[in-house]
Amino acid sequence: MYEYPILGSGIKEPSAVYNLNPGCIEYNKEFPTRLIFEKQDVSELKEKQFKYTEEHQEHKFNISEVIPFFDVANGLSEDFLLKAPSRLDAIQKNIKNIDTALVAENTALRQSGTKIVSGSEKGQGISRPLDPKDKENIENAYKGYGNAGHKGNLIATNAMVSVSDLHTKLSDLHIDKSMQHNALTIMNTFGIPQELYPIIAGSGSKYDNFELAMVSLCQNVVQNQLDDFCNSYKSHFGLKEEFKATLDHLPCMQVIESQKADKALKLSTAIRNLSGSNIDPEKFLETVGINLQEDGKNN
Repeated sequence: MYEYPILGSGIKEPSAVYNLNPGCIEYNKEFPTRLIFEKQDVSELKEKQFKYTEEHQEHKFNISEVIPFFDVANGLSEDFLLKAPSRLDAIQKNIKNIDTALVAENTALRQSGTKIVSGSEKGQGISRPLDPKDKENIENAYKGYGNAGHKGNLIATNAMVSVSDLHTKLSDLHIDKSMQHNALTIMNTFGIPQELYPIIAGSGSKYDNFELAMVSLCQNVVQNQLDDFCNSYKSHFGLKEEFKATLDHLPCMQVIESQKADKALKLSTAIRNLSGSNIDPEKFLETVGINLQEDGKNN
């Protein structure tokens, strides 16, 4: 994805940031294509333009005007430096499989109550024919039941018939297992803990596991992406001051804050208990692997 920051006249800070659709980008055939090593080539590349067409409106952007973001490192494509593969490429079939499973489920639900009636030689016939008024009353009583939106889907008869259900049982389609398998592959691709997917976690999963999974997702996945965004912004705008995003304000991250508080309490208790002895508290803590100065920086 490329982002285009909209700058006002004489203003360095953007008033808005516009996400460009990669599918709308078209590069000139003479555009430089492989790796570039010389500084001069890099400078020239930044001033190269690409065409962007969206809803019949055509724009031209310089490379230096946009902020690039890549799901996977750029330069890995066969022929183009500024094009990169995506992790979505590896899970296209899994996504389609889930879509197909949902279509099958929808079809099965729409066919619910649909039956086919045909003549049959089995069974016993009715001893006397239905009275026309009774036949009408039976059909009116059940009118509208079964397949949603269909009226008069019941016909009363005194003939011997065979009834077959056109509805496929959802359990026979194994939709849950199919979706679970494909969802796991997708989640693993993006580093999402399986405890966050209800079908996989199950009804017996503990809230603590869910909460820790959220913390893991924030720390190991989302924070890395945020750092990448911030670094790109900082580089593009030439920011010298610190520029970062934090997730500490999220409710799930309060688990970490509680752990820090517990650790601080244990350390303070240990130091207080050692202060009346001949043992140097700071040196003692270092012997058990705790560095107060480093720990203070980290927290």
